Amino acid sequence: MVLVLYNYQPSPPARSVLMTLKALGLDFELKNLALSSFENRLPEFLKINPRGMVPALVDGDLKLGESRAIACYLCNKYATEGTKSLYPSEPEKRAIVDQMLYSGEWMWEEICDSYLRVKWVLYQGELPWFHNIDGAREALKYLDDRLKENAYMAGNHLTIADLFAHPTVRLLDMLDFDEYSNYPHMKAWMDKIEALDYYDECNKGKLDDVTKQYKALIKERQRQLKRYRLAYTTIMVLVLYNDPVSPSGRSVHMTLRALGLDFEWKNVNLISSENRLPEFLKINPRGKVPALVDEDLKLAESRAIACYLCNKYATEGTKSLYPSEPEKRAIVDQMLYSGEWMWEEIYIGYLRVRWVLYYGELPWFHNTDGVREALKYLDDRLKENAYMAGNHLTIADLFAYTTVRFLDMLDFDEYSNYPHMKAWMDKIEALDYYDECNNGKIDKVKEKYQALIKERKSNKDAKKR
Repeated sequence: MVLVLYNYQPSPPARSVLMTLKALGLDFELKNLALSSFENRLPEFLKINPRGMVPALVDGDLKLGESRAIACYLCNKYATEGTKSLYPSEPEKRAIVDQMLYSGEWMWEEICDSYLRVKWVLYQGELPWFHNIDGAREALKYLDDRLKENAYMAGNHLTIADLFAHPTVRLLDMLDFDEYSNYPHMKAWMDKIEALDYYDECNKGKLDDVTKQYKALIKERQRQLKRYRLAYTTIMVLVLYNDPVSPSGRSVHMTLRALGLDFEWKNVNLISSENRLPEFLKINPRGKVPALVDEDLKLAESRAIACYLCNKYATEGTKSLYPSEPEKRAIVDQMLYSGEWMWEEIYIGYLRVRWVLYYGELPWFHNTDGVREALKYLDDRLKENAYMAGNHLTIADLFAYTTVRFLDMLDFDEYSNYPHMKAWMDKIEALDYYDECNNGKIDKVKEKYQALIKERKSNKDAKKR
């Protein structure tokens, strides 16, 4: 059957999938959706992707959302001898590509969500967060440093990680970004991507109409506003660097236990800023936990770590944690990337733990609807399956669970409203390694977090009086 790609031309992730299809030399049917007419909310499309997001792929009976999961699936199933380097099958090489794909999510947050604010400008009457340009620059510097010694993000061959990072970076053209020359290694890499024989077909002119509308809206709002207020304001032992408070770190810990692997734990105290020490930054230049060292491989990005561990160390009895069959793996990948969205809704859009602990803020209590939407999505997903990707536990479950349970930081009491999700949580909590990895890990931070909230709310009430 012919592959069918549901697409929205201005979307950077959709164009990345389009380039992947072209790079693989695949025939496909393209169905462009008009998001301005809400075609992505029509019942027939929601049957394909219940989240109503593009791109989406149909391949026979398989209906797949999440752009990176789609690209991985296409490579896993259809790559030939000449195209397999796009997403190598060797665990170490694939791990680096996965790391760069997940790092690309962070770059997207810095460039699109925290600076350009495209969706918010187009549909919610906001302005870009001009003050957050440094976050975009940090993302570009990270990419430039990465490209000092390699022609591409994951080595000396083009991979899908490059096809995803490039449209994200080029989204800066929407504000006429003129600093590319400050990042010479990145600029040379951009030139190579733009020289691909399918680049123009997939990208040229696709953003023009949206950019014109975006700039016009900014100009009009700036004209009307007298004052702009910021919108908020031998076998070596595996070594895991982690702070047990971290949900993603605990997910990797559970993955190691699920695989039955021995490892050395090295505690990184985030409160004491041990993640900024030079010796740790040599392992992960972004200073984030968890990080893994496996002989000469230094790996960051929690989901990339879990995928690598499964790819390299899974046995016959544990291979279902991250199946090797392209269709099954694609569903797990889809759920891992969906988990990033759930993290944004719960942690970034509601709990705001880092901002409460370090920046004097309060949680965004008004954003409970986003949390409930994420939980409903998960509950609906679990109506027909025992686990997120089918009837077997996978790493997608180990990541989603710790995100959901982080709601305990605010003594969340609505789990029973989602009965399928609650039954799934009970199954996770019955795992024989669950207590070791999770029990009591957030207690001290939770106590401090709630005390700070109470104090700030009290001060706020006093000021009102």
